[in-house]
Amino acid sequence: MRSSIALLIASASAAVLIATPARAYDFRQLVKYSHQEYPTSSDFCNAWDTACKEYVPKDQSLKYEGSTCEPGDYQGKHAKTEALVDCVFDHNGDEHEPQPVTHHIAAKVHATYLGDNNA
Repeated sequence: MRSSIALLIASASAAVLIATPARAYDFRQLVKYSHQEYPTSSDFCNAWDTACKEYVPKDQSLKYEGSTCEPGDYQGKHAKTEALVDCVFDHNGDEHEPQPVTHHIAAKVHATYLGDNNA
């Protein structure tokens, strides 16, 4: 009897999770940066994070949400010259209305895109 109740609760929980729409955004872009300008991946990521936080968008409704800087490519290779990055702001602070401004930050820190998605 106990196992039947536990199974029923687990099934109901799974149904709720499946029915709940999940919003997962991944705005990361692969960029290349100069090892001479940024001798370590930490130097680049610190510059990236600072530039993102200090960015002032023309659209005053945009509020800083956060940034990502992961050294290396999608397999973690080339960590001294490449990184997966993003810089995201939200419209009026609403996390359901993200607006990536990654291309502005890439220009500011002299990074170049290595993919075709210029978010």
